[in-house]
Parts: sequence; C-alpha cells; structure tokens
Amino acid sequence: MSTVEKAVTTVAPAATARSRLSWEDIALPGAYVSVQSGKLFRITENALVRGASPAFMVQGDGGPYIRLDANPYVHNEKARLLCAEENISPEF
Repeated sequence: MSTVEKAVTTVAPAATARSRLSWEDIALPGAYVSVQSGKLFRITENALVRGASPAFMVQGDGGPYIRLDANPYVHNEKARLLCAEENISPEF
C-alpha cells in the first residue's frame, strides 16, 4: 500500500502593508510620502527633536503619510518604486 505525502509550502507575503500616519504621529526618521499629493519628505533625527523649534511645517497637505524607508536619503528611484507598491503617484 502506498501513501500519498502532501508537500506543504509556505509563501511569504509580497510586501507588508505600511501604516498610514498623520503628520503629528511621525516619530521615526525616514523618507515619508504623502498619500494625497505624492510629495516626498525626508525627515532626519534632528527634525524630530521634541521641544526644539520645528525644522519645517507642512500646510495644505493633509496626509496621511507612509514611511517608505528608514533612510531619509533613500535614492529617488527606490522611493518611486516603493510608491508604486503602495499605488501612490510620486510627485518628486
């Protein structure tokens, strides 16, 4: 009598869903893109120092924002590819 063996394969998800953040919720340095406008924001550690004078302010772009990469200086081409994964039209 022969037995049938079933091979089990696991498939890793293609990409993890990046969480959408409001401007006030950004707490880590990195490259962020506005879902609404497609603009790229490069936020360094110095820009996130609490209590310091703001490095910049954003007006007229209500977000939400997605962190594309932990490196604020990620190459533009890589950032555009990451935008495509999120179905965002980059404007940079």
